[in-house]
Amino acid sequence: MASKQRIIAARHLNINRFLVLDNKAFDEGELDERSREIAGLAASTAIRFSEGIAEHLTRCKELGMSSEEILDVLNIGLVAGGVAVRPHISQAIELLSSLEMEEEAALTQETV
Repeated sequence: MASKQRIIAARHLNINRFLVLDNKAFDEGELDERSREIAGLAASTAIRFSEGIAEHLTRCKELGMSSEEILDVLNIGLVAGGVAVRPHISQAIELLSSLEMEEEAALTQETV
């Protein structure tokens, strides 16, 4: 998020308008939050947007999606984006693994 804050600080009217539009796309609407995050993750994957992949993948985990569900979404992004997406899938799987380890550690802490 720090990069968004730097962009906003530049105070360019049209750039800031775009960022507002980008944020509004994820406001509550006809789709529930889970569906919007799935769409965001698939789209970010297809266009090879690493920051978006990390943001949406993390949010999907926070919303309780399983790793298998997230991998299905990444697969949709891969099919849409083609072979150039492969390195981003690798990074996403690494992040997913890290989030799972953090989740397991938190559960272990709770039972102690």
